[in-house]
Amino acid sequence: MEQARKYLGATPELMTSLHRAGLIEPFVRRNVQQKTGVHLYSKKDLDRPLSDLYSNFQDSEINQLTATNIMQTAKRANRSQVEVIKLILAGKLRNVWRRQNQSGIPALLFDASEVRSLLHKPQNVHTIGRVAEILRSTRSVVKALIKEGIFSTGTVPHIVSSKPIVVIPAPELAQFRREVCTIFDLARETGVHYSRVKRAIQAAEIEPALRSDRFSVDFYRRSELAYITVK
Repeated sequence: MEQARKYLGATPELMTSLHRAGLIEPFVRRNVQQKTGVHLYSKKDLDRPLSDLYSNFQDSEINQLTATNIMQTAKRANRSQVEVIKLILAGKLRNVWRRQNQSGIPALLFDASEVRSLLHKPQNVHTIGRVAEILRSTRSVVKALIKEGIFSTGTVPHIVSSKPIVVIPAPELAQFRREVCTIFDLARETGVHYSRVKRAIQAAEIEPALRSDRFSVDFYRRSELAYITVK
């Protein structure tokens, strides 16, 4: 399998993805009982998909400003390499070039903007890390909010490995920020020192809507903070 991977010029992750997607088929499958520890591929098994890929490339001069290899293209399109390959095989790409001084999949070059337009359906979501940044908090706080059902979650594929990444709908985060805030948030927004804001909240005897014993930080309802007097 290692020789087959090198022949295709594929990373281990891409080789696995190609096999799982049925884009390459071994002539001998892995079988531990028969002492075949890995899939075995014939040259014909590998030349067939390469021939299909090469049949779709353009004879026109490579646009050096926009042409990117498959790894760069997948990264810019925020999709997997296999998804890019499927676009070629489906004949959906107009701009595919082949570098004559290379072989295998790395010889193919793409217009990443074209690939992105076909594959990237804008999703109004944020990763857990991004939500933590927006809230000026930590991943553990965000995970606690998820655990308590404050945020719902979905998944999107990793740009290279295709493994699912947990994401949170952006509208839910926006609504959360409209409805609640921390003392630090209010201090930043009003320009009033944190300690003065905290004293005002304590004087008004306002209790947190979401307590720090469960979320590591206190969140207050903005509607209850609207009328506090900061001295």
